[in-house]
Amino acid sequence: MRRCLPFEGDRTLAVVLSKALMLADDTKITDPTILSQIRR
Repeated sequence: MRRCLPFEGDRTLAVVLSKALMLADDTKITDPTILSQIRR
């Protein structure tokens, strides 16, 4: 899932926000690598 973020140039903030958005909808995550990290 790709989302447009309302800012440019702040790579760290972009990573943090994209992960937060992904985890906010964590019931739809199917990637085994991500799921294993969440379940730690």
